[in-house]
Amino acid sequence: MMKISPHFARSFVIELDSRNEFFEKLIIENKSSKEICKTIISYCDALKCAWPEVEDILLDKAESHEIINYAEIIKNRFTKGEKKIARSSAAIKSYLDFLDEAKVSATEKQEAVNNIEHHFLNHLDACQSDLSLWNGFDKMKGYQESNPSLSACQYCIDVKKTRWPEAESIIMKDSRAIYIYAKTILKDRWIEAEPYIIQTEPESDYGWHLYGYFCDIMNGYGKCPIRRWIEAEPYIMKFPKWAYQYSKKIMGGRWPEAEPYIAKSPEFAYEYAYTVVKGRWPQAEPYIAESPRLAYEYAKRIIKGRLPEEMHNRIMVFAMQNPNDPYIKKYFGYKKYRKEKTK
Repeated sequence: MMKISPHFARSFVIELDSRNEFFEKLIIENKSSKEICKTIISYCDALKCAWPEVEDILLDKAESHEIINYAEIIKNRFTKGEKKIARSSAAIKSYLDFLDEAKVSATEKQEAVNNIEHHFLNHLDACQSDLSLWNGFDKMKGYQESNPSLSACQYCIDVKKTRWPEAESIIMKDSRAIYIYAKTILKDRWIEAEPYIIQTEPESDYGWHLYGYFCDIMNGYGKCPIRRWIEAEPYIMKFPKWAYQYSKKIMGGRWPEAEPYIAKSPEFAYEYAYTVVKGRWPQAEPYIAESPRLAYEYAKRIIKGRLPEEMHNRIMVFAMQNPNDPYIKKYFGYKKYRKEKTK
């Protein structure tokens, strides 16, 4: 006897007393359907047993979490599905956790680990030359597994909990993966990967894994004596924010080689003048003058009065273009500037 009842908005529950050959035939005939794997899983779940005749369909069409669902239904290791499970660390961890719950023997679990790790490494390696094999494959992946390098790193954190030398050449191809691997697995510098992370550009205005690697790992979160990273300096100096941070925190003063780069960023040119130079910085003034806000702050905190002629004239032009700008109003209402003006 078979009964199908509604379950939530877009799914159903199948209740069976025994296998239904007619229904099984309909399912198999409909194997081209996008929902075929869900239907098979629902049917097997109702039966609470394996359905060997459709396992090839699952291996061809199912995602890894559906393969794991099938293993959970049969309450045993699903060896044939382990190659497909070995596509993301999240799927692997979920499957191995299930094997623990199913109380498979230690020997059998180790065999599963060895099998999965072999397939996983092959998949990661294949994705290095063809990333289309990776993108969008598995719904279980999150930002931690947005590429093969990060997935391999996450596998070391969640499953191996130690180094994975065979995958390190893959891990070191992504700056975030290098940083995380060194921080969480090695807990020390990763000398072999440093040439790769050195040459990466900042990921955003707020983060750069190279700089995180330098501060957290090379300088031990501030616990170690501060030391320069000479090999990385030609790369760090090209990015104004990080060059400014490096000069302030590491150099402890001016960094002449980086100043041509810092000067071209109004924001960090101002910060560098205020906190590092601690006075006028003529080289950067044409760039600082591009921002009425920073020009006002420069006049107030560094010049402490009327801006140098070229900067002042630039503010005059801004005033004609946008007389309601609040910082232009502040500049021309600045007490020290008015005193200077009346002399």
